[in-house]
Amino acid sequence: AGLLDQGERSFQQGKYVEAKQSFQQAANLDANDPRSRVSLAFAEFATGSFDQAAVAAHDAMSMAPDLAATPLDIRGGFGNVSTFDQRYDALQQTATSQAETSRVRFLLGFMQYYSGDRTKGVETLLKYSASNPDDRTIVPFVKTAEKFVRNVSDQKGNTTPPAAPSPITQPGNAAPVSNVAPVSMSSTPEPSRD
Repeated sequence: AGLLDQGERSFQQGKYVEAKQSFQQAANLDANDPRSRVSLAFAEFATGSFDQAAVAAHDAMSMAPDLAATPLDIRGGFGNVSTFDQRYDALQQTATSQAETSRVRFLLGFMQYYSGDRTKGVETLLKYSASNPDDRTIVPFVKTAEKFVRNVSDQKGNTTPPAAPSPITQPGNAAPVSNVAPVSMSSTPEPSRD
């Protein structure tokens, strides 16, 4: 089994440190693989390493801006959703105590976008981008994200995509995603988040 598969199994079992190690090794072996960076970002988030998660998410975003057009649900990928909720709450507290220019603020937008609140995620990423004019690498991702949110909203009447069986999927009606292979970190649908 490959390192990504090994990492996914560890992640699903709640072994986030092991998952992080597998995803990091996969990223080291293929410096141009956005899939390993996305997976690494989620594993870093799961361990509470928000700065490192932000770096991995930023790398993935710059490698594959069209990743924004994938209906990804990281919350559904956690074996224990309460672990996700605890980390997400900690991320929100950490991010709100830091400047708009903070990479942790960037991570908050990324996690909002990929955990069921795409509109809020785009808003947070736009604020981060406006506060960081020298960080041009996320601009294509944010533009794709805005377009995706508009398209989903137009098609469904809301901005939350349906729960997917895996965090990264390529539905037939979404824009094709180049350079990104599916990541399967969840086989359960996402419960609603209040």
